[in-house]
Amino acid sequence: MLIAAKAFAAHGPALNFQGTESQSQEGCQQQGVGRDLEIKVANAVENNPNYSCEGPHTDHAHEWIPALAPSSADHPNVTVIPVGDSWPLDVAAAESELRRIADEESNIRVAFLEETNGDPQRRIETWLDTRLFRLDEQWFGPVRVLSFAGDGQVTLTIPLEARFGDGITLESVEVLDTVSPPGGLIRIRLNWRADSSISQSLKVFVHLFAGEAIAAQHDGQPVGELRPTSTWRAGERIADQFAIRFSVDAPPGKYQLRIGMYDVNSLMRLPASMPDGTTGEFFVGGEVVVR
Repeated sequence: MLIAAKAFAAHGPALNFQGTESQSQEGCQQQGVGRDLEIKVANAVENNPNYSCEGPHTDHAHEWIPALAPSSADHPNVTVIPVGDSWPLDVAAAESELRRIADEESNIRVAFLEETNGDPQRRIETWLDTRLFRLDEQWFGPVRVLSFAGDGQVTLTIPLEARFGDGITLESVEVLDTVSPPGGLIRIRLNWRADSSISQSLKVFVHLFAGEAIAAQHDGQPVGELRPTSTWRAGERIADQFAIRFSVDAPPGKYQLRIGMYDVNSLMRLPASMPDGTTGEFFVGGEVVVR
């Protein structure tokens, strides 16, 4: 499933990925290739004062077309759905459509282009990052493509209350997938609490490891970088959820989680204190099996 979520948020050309050109009301043209794959977005060009036919999105179409039509020759029935293509953005309608899609699909790719022109608060992306599990982010010219795994049932909860630095507590860790085949996904939710206001911008790292070998990892600011720790306020709880993919050659066996935080600028890890009094630079625990 591919969503064009506020995709050409400057509300530029409608596209038809069947080897033909289509033209928006403002006269911009872009050409796509593919088979049995259509995307039509942004028919409200004349209503968007921020739209311009000029810019990188028209100059580098060859770079971002593959993002919108991945392996279309092998997947002739790929569905592309425009979401949030009204001007101004109808938040309720966009969220309703996203909810419908998320209920039906287990894997979703979302294409954004200059989305902050039409969605400056990034409400579509926030909905996705707080309800689904972000896997990765790729750029194709000016188009940013996010991949998400769907929601599911938690199979492992680790109550923790581990303290990082002077003002952050990791209350618990939730794992939705404790068994994975090689190349499979592990969905994880970290439940944080700000015990005081945070001035630093911190990144979270999560390793799935066995012995000295890291088999898969996540590294990024919380909630897809939409909730940097410098915006956290005392008493606030933040759920940071994402997916990590094992490599296809990951050896079968048991893997543990290693979770910590580090300063974006200095790269120094925050000291971690566990409820039992042990200290270090990260929490280690849990178990995931590859088989």
